Amino acid sequence: MIKIIKKFIPKGKINRPGIKMNPKYITIHNTANTNKGANALAHAKYLINVNKEISWHFTVDDKQIVQHLPTDEVGWHAGDGNGPGNMTSIGIEITENKDSNMAKAEENAKELIRYLMAKYNIPLKNVVTHKRWSGKNCPRKILPRWEEFIKSIPIEKGTPILGTTTATLQQAQEWAKKKKAPQGFIDLASIYWQLAPRRGGVNPVVAYAQFALETGFLFRGIKSNAGIDASYHNPSGLKTKAGGNDTNPNAYQRFNSWEEGITAHLDHLALYAGAQGYPREDTPDPRHFPFLNGTAKTVEQLSGKWSPLKDYGNKIVSLLREIEATQVIDSNEDIKKLKDEITNLNLKIDNLKKQLNLVNAEKNSMNQEIMNLKQQLKKYQDFFKKIKLFLEENNKEI
Repeated sequence: MIKIIKKFIPKGKINRPGIKMNPKYITIHNTANTNKGANALAHAKYLINVNKEISWHFTVDDKQIVQHLPTDEVGWHAGDGNGPGNMTSIGIEITENKDSNMAKAEENAKELIRYLMAKYNIPLKNVVTHKRWSGKNCPRKILPRWEEFIKSIPIEKGTPILGTTTATLQQAQEWAKKKKAPQGFIDLASIYWQLAPRRGGVNPVVAYAQFALETGFLFRGIKSNAGIDASYHNPSGLKTKAGGNDTNPNAYQRFNSWEEGITAHLDHLALYAGAQGYPREDTPDPRHFPFLNGTAKTVEQLSGKWSPLKDYGNKIVSLLREIEATQVIDSNEDIKKLKDEITNLNLKIDNLKKQLNLVNAEKNSMNQEIMNLKQQLKKYQDFFKKIKLFLEENNKEI
C-alpha cells in the first residue's frame, strides 16, 4: 500500500474532539472539490487551519494517502451528530480535483479500505457511504456505481498478488545489494517494475521476492539442484508445458531473454490471481492453463500450488516485507534537504546579526548617555569645588 503521510490536526482544536473510538465502520466520501491542486495535502492544510467542527481520518488522491486523525479518535464527518457514523466510523475522503486521476485515487482508497478492514476486522458490509448516515448525496461520484465499487474490494485474507507496488524500485535494488546479490539480479529489478503494471497488474515486489526465493538470488553464479542456471532466463522455476521431475533440467523452460522470462513469470502470477483479461493468448508462459485462473489470489495461497511446500507463500511474504522495510538514501533528496537546512541556518544567522546590531546600537547609545552624564557630573564637581573654595576664603562653612 502507498505510504500513509501523517498530518494530524493539532490536539485541542474544535475539529479534533479527542473522543476515543473503537472503529466498526468505514465511511466513504468524495471531497466535492474539483479545484486544481485540491489534493490530499491541500485538504490536510485545510483541516489544520479551519475553525469548524469538520474532520475526517484520511484523504486519498491519485498519488498519496494523508491521515488527519488517529483511527481510534472520533471525527466530525458523517453528519449524524453523536450517532454511529461519527462515533464508530473511520472517514475517508476521496479527492476529485480536475488535475488528478480519479480512477487511480479510487484504487488507492480501495487499498486503504482493505488495510483498515484487516486491521480492525471490519466486514465488507460495514464499508458504507456518507449518505447512509445523513442522507447527503455523498460520495457523489461513486454512489451511482456503489455496488461495483464495493465488489472490487478484495476481501481475501493475506497478501494480494495484484495491486500497485508496495515498494519502490530503489528499495528493491537496495535490498538486493544488502543481500549481497549478484549485479545481474539487482539490474533485473527494473524489468519487473516496468512490466508488472502491463502484465495483469501484479505487485512487482511479490514477483521480485519470488525471483529471489526461486533462484537463490540468481543462483549466485552457480547452478541449482536441478542443474539450471542464469542461462535459462527463468526467474521463477517455470517448467515446460510437458513438465517433468524437479531434478530434471530438461523439465524447465528456457526463455530467449530475461524480458521474456520475466513476462512469463508475471503472466503466471496474474493467471493464478485471476487478473482481468487472463488467461491471455499473447504470453510466453508455457503453463498458462485456464484451470489455474483465480486459484491463488494471495501470496500465501501459492503454497501447495506453485510449490508443494506448505510454507512457500510465507517465505515469499517474509522477503517482500524486507523489501518494503528497506530504507533508501536518496542523495539528490538529501542534498536538497541539506541545502534547505543551510538556507534556514543562514536566515537564522542573519536574524541574529540584526539583533546583535540592534543590541550594539543600543549599547553605543547607552555608552554615549553615560559619557554625557559623566561630563555633567564633572561640571557639577568642578562647580562644587569653586563654591567650596570661595566659602573657605570667606571663612564660611558649607
